[in-house]
Amino acid sequence: MDEIIALIVDDSKAACAVLGRLLKRFGISSQSVHSAQEGLAYLESHTPDIIFMDHSMPDMDGLEAVEIIKEQPNFAATPIYMFTAKSGNEYQEQVAKAGANGVVSKTLELQALKQVLSQHRLVADKSTQETSDDVMQEQRMQMWLESFLENKIMPSLAYRLDHSTRETREEMLQNSQKLYRDSLSFHMQQQKQLVNQLQAEKDALAASYEWSRIQFHRRLTISLSVVLLIVCGFFATQWYSIKHFATQLESKQQSMLAQLIDLTQKQSELVKDNVEISEKITESPNRPTQIYDQSGQPVAKIVSFSMDKSSLRARTNTGYFFNLNEGEIEAYIGPLYFAAQGCFGTRFVESEAGYIFTSSNGELMYTPDDYKPQYKDVYSMFDKEGNCVETEMSVVAVPLFANNYDITGVSDVALQVR
Repeated sequence: MDEIIALIVDDSKAACAVLGRLLKRFGISSQSVHSAQEGLAYLESHTPDIIFMDHSMPDMDGLEAVEIIKEQPNFAATPIYMFTAKSGNEYQEQVAKAGANGVVSKTLELQALKQVLSQHRLVADKSTQETSDDVMQEQRMQMWLESFLENKIMPSLAYRLDHSTRETREEMLQNSQKLYRDSLSFHMQQQKQLVNQLQAEKDALAASYEWSRIQFHRRLTISLSVVLLIVCGFFATQWYSIKHFATQLESKQQSMLAQLIDLTQKQSELVKDNVEISEKITESPNRPTQIYDQSGQPVAKIVSFSMDKSSLRARTNTGYFFNLNEGEIEAYIGPLYFAAQGCFGTRFVESEAGYIFTSSNGELMYTPDDYKPQYKDVYSMFDKEGNCVETEMSVVAVPLFANNYDITGVSDVALQVR
């Protein structure tokens, strides 16, 4: 089997190192770059099997980089995951819109990483590599500590240490020069006086060193306190900004939902007006106006025809609508959503209320006409191929129920036009 290569794009060297070690547990080699521009340059001559992209980087936003990569045909099928601490439904939507496959949290849960790799067949499902909570906690703490030391403490500490060392060196040099001059000046004096003077200089140097050491520790303590206050202030500001943004987003979402409901009501009124107009038009003796079931009973009236007359729209005697194509009620071809995992429970679809469809297995389904479309949190779905996919999003949808003749007024999939 060819070597599997993962590209890690993150401006934090500590984060790249920790993720690289975890990927190595699954037999995956990794290549790390520390900016989006470096990542794009790397992809000009390399084709990795999977890409992990940080969100916040100094030169370019991670989502912008994903959009640029996905525009290239060579990487259209390459899985890309955002490697970030960001989460939430809105961010998931931004990730999907940019073309990324999902999010791998910087908390680095090994099972979650394994699931992502298994999903793209980069690691065998039967792999038994696991780790204890203590090891994971140690790795996460190590990544945080390395990042904090690298970006916050080390630059300030190096500057202070270099400055204090330079001052001490200059003072020692000056004192040594003074000692040398004094030695030459009093070379002929009594040996006892020279020894006493040397002892006095030694004491002065010791006191100077002790003073420098105390000043260094004091400055270091002050610097750490200032850094801590800055970090706390930054996180507090971010928290308030996120809270304010969430409030604005919720208000905007409610406003959009109200507009959508109002638009749906207006659309329903427009449909009713269209029905009345169509009923007047279809009263022509040369055009069919009724739809009958297999037993010959009238079940609906024709509302309108398509431009090529290949399909028509009808309204049942109980007020439900359906499209008739080649003598059969049209099937619903969109995704089916579920409010529970595992594609279990009530089905939801992105459709108007009061419509009749045919399912993939030929059964009649309907959306209740008294249910207004609204936002619904869903956690699994059937895609167009009929596969159950775990997801987490919010969609404007209505429930889809099995047909009830007493409600819809229709019991047959195949109908006749007369």
